[in-house]
Amino acid sequence: MAQKNKNNKILIATGVLLALGLGFVIYRRMTKDKRECSAKGDTWDAKTKTCILPKIEESNAIKDAYENLQFEVGKAIIKQQSFPSLDELAKVFVGQATWKLNIAGHTDNTGTEAFNDKLSKDRANSVKNYLVTKGINGDRITTEGFGSTKPIADNNTVDGRNLNRRVEFTIIK
Repeated sequence: MAQKNKNNKILIATGVLLALGLGFVIYRRMTKDKRECSAKGDTWDAKTKTCILPKIEESNAIKDAYENLQFEVGKAIIKQQSFPSLDELAKVFVGQATWKLNIAGHTDNTGTEAFNDKLSKDRANSVKNYLVTKGINGDRITTEGFGSTKPIADNNTVDGRNLNRRVEFTIIK
């Protein structure tokens, strides 16, 4: 009987130590998450023990980045006025570690097919490189260049060509 009581005490002590150890691991993970949240400039919710992301809808961030993205003519250099919208997209994206992003570049039909194919791919890669500088892991971003093969408007008009010169963003959750 004494042996059974001793074994029970050992089991109870082991259980208590395991619970304390697990509690410590959870506590350390939570404090690490809190520090990372604060470092990103987001808000830590003490009640739910989660990081509150900025109140930006991802669809608005994508829409704004799409509508405001501009490049130098015939080049893959992003114009400075595009940076605020790309920064907002990056902020939303950085806060969602499981998301992936596909960036697809397109051109109008002026110029050679080879030039347009390269330009569309280079522009998509320029956007990717910019977003990587804002903290997004490059492995989470894929790029494609379609040149002039997927127009969304008539290439015979100025307005149509402007619409066809674009970079599209697709978030994969």
